[in-house]
Amino acid sequence: MNSEQAETPMLDLATLLGDNPGDGRIWMKLDAAGYELPCLAACQDYLKRHPIHLILKAYSEHEVRNRFPGISTSLAGFLDSMGYQSF
Repeated sequence: MNSEQAETPMLDLATLLGDNPGDGRIWMKLDAAGYELPCLAACQDYLKRHPIHLILKAYSEHEVRNRFPGISTSLAGFLDSMGYQSF
């Protein structure tokens, strides 16, 4: 089997979008396998300044506690505190 390795640069949301996110209509699909909260919390300051539309599949709080015991904060609570609405 022939395998190749390639370096992939990683950028946080603030670096990717910069301080001027265009016309303000940014949609982001996030699937972080249960780690959505840490991903969003890492860019909390940016999200306060530049709200974006999020499309995400989120595990229930019970499922997150079982699968990811290190995550103790509610994703729904975090998003509510940031002024986001869930549909």
